[in-house]
Amino acid sequence: MNGLGLLNVLECSRAAGVGKFIFISSGGAVYGDSGKERLTEDYPPAPSSPYAIHKLLGENYVRFYGVQHGMDWTALRYANVFGPRQNPLGEAGVVAIFISKVLGGEIPVVNAYPEEPEGMARDYVYVEDIARANLLALDKGSREAVNIATARDVRTRELLAAICRITGKELKYTRGGPRPGDIRHSCLDNSKAARVLGWKPGFSLDEGLGRTISWFSGSHA
Repeated sequence: MNGLGLLNVLECSRAAGVGKFIFISSGGAVYGDSGKERLTEDYPPAPSSPYAIHKLLGENYVRFYGVQHGMDWTALRYANVFGPRQNPLGEAGVVAIFISKVLGGEIPVVNAYPEEPEGMARDYVYVEDIARANLLALDKGSREAVNIATARDVRTRELLAAICRITGKELKYTRGGPRPGDIRHSCLDNSKAARVLGWKPGFSLDEGLGRTISWFSGSHA
């Protein structure tokens, strides 16, 4: 998937004398379905999808270039990122999918395990907070992985309810079962980001959703 492309970028970076490489990893994927309430960076990765496997592979490639070629690096393990311009047409990006369907008068599907009817638990972080973390990592967080997250878990139904409340729409949805590879619970500890990068999330879920909904409202109009 991404391995050869990343190697090409790393090799070009080495040849060009790039001082630091910031790798975008996925804290929502590389840890797997641990069942722990908050995952710290020292939790053993257990990727359970090709996407997650390649994110962990990328971290190892970046680490290798640090050891062999002296290239500085930081791996940012994002939680579930959302914000304006997110694609609502794929199977990923539930915030964009829900907003697009709610604004379009469609009824979304809340996927859930039978014993957890409120849906999967995820850590949703707004894209502007993500951008700020990248800027801070330009000269901080040398040769280490850092979670970028809110440390707050939100169930799928709770997320949809917040979108309906902000848009003034009635909460309507159908239920669907879990999809292959769906992680039940993913929430990341962000204390290392505060300590190492000086980063904390600046947007609450409602603030981020409000900005995202405003953008999608203009798009639908």
